[in-house]
Amino acid sequence: MLKRIATGLVAAAVGGTVLGVAAPATASPDPGPVIGNISVNPDPVVIRGWDSVQVVVTVNTRGADRVSADISPAGGGTPLSTKSDDPVPDLPRGVVEKPTGHGDWKRSVFSWTLDRNDPAGRWNVNVTARGADGKVANDGRSFYVKHVSKRYPHPTGPRETKLSFDASPEPVKKGSWLKLAGRLTVSDCYGRYGWDDSAWEWDGCRDDDYVDGNVHVYNFGGWHGWRGYGNQDVALFFKPDGSHRWQHVDTVTTSWKGYFQTKVPAWKSGTWKAVYKGHRWVDDAVAYDHVKVYRH
Repeated sequence: MLKRIATGLVAAAVGGTVLGVAAPATASPDPGPVIGNISVNPDPVVIRGWDSVQVVVTVNTRGADRVSADISPAGGGTPLSTKSDDPVPDLPRGVVEKPTGHGDWKRSVFSWTLDRNDPAGRWNVNVTARGADGKVANDGRSFYVKHVSKRYPHPTGPRETKLSFDASPEPVKKGSWLKLAGRLTVSDCYGRYGWDDSAWEWDGCRDDDYVDGNVHVYNFGGWHGWRGYGNQDVALFFKPDGSHRWQHVDTVTTSWKGYFQTKVPAWKSGTWKAVYKGHRWVDDAVAYDHVKVYRH
């Protein structure tokens, strides 16, 4: 009897020990990468005329080893892709407001340049985050692109002119012939307007200056170009050294490319001046050259 009781106690004790051992805890499954906030700057993207605009997409992720993104017009078109091949950098404090869950949030930054060739309307951002274990998360958002005509003021002042001028040879022997030559040029266009010799016309000129008299009012990156100004009168004057009076010597007419020249005898040292008198639509121009005359 005692033997049977003792055996039962041992069995109960053993059973109690077995029942008292806790089962191993089951590990929580890895949720994989999580994509948080996706921001687009600027939004909307406003493209003015021929300008280009940089679009920056910032993606906050958690548990991602690699992040890639692309943008594409919602109406169809080839996606503009970019990929982050480096580990996602740490996100500075304060960038994410009230991050959900636990763990370190990271940030990836992507950028594209859009211009007048990219369609207006809704665009989509598609983001893919891949974890170290191969798990993938996808998310996205949209933003808008607008095109705005870049308007330039209609010119109110005359076009600028340039006058190149040379008296040669220098020095010159007294009594020898002196050649006076040069070229008159006029600005081809400024702003978006071009000149057709009678009126300002919209012709697609870009990156040019607008001039009001001799003052550059607008600067869009430099003159579009210069061309010879033909069939224009250029007056030639001479002022001997020591004198204050200009003497009119001749008036010449420019060729269709704007060139002019004539010959005069050289008698005294002094300064030669070429003068173009403009009109309502074209500015004045003047140029000088000093020539020394020797006797022997």
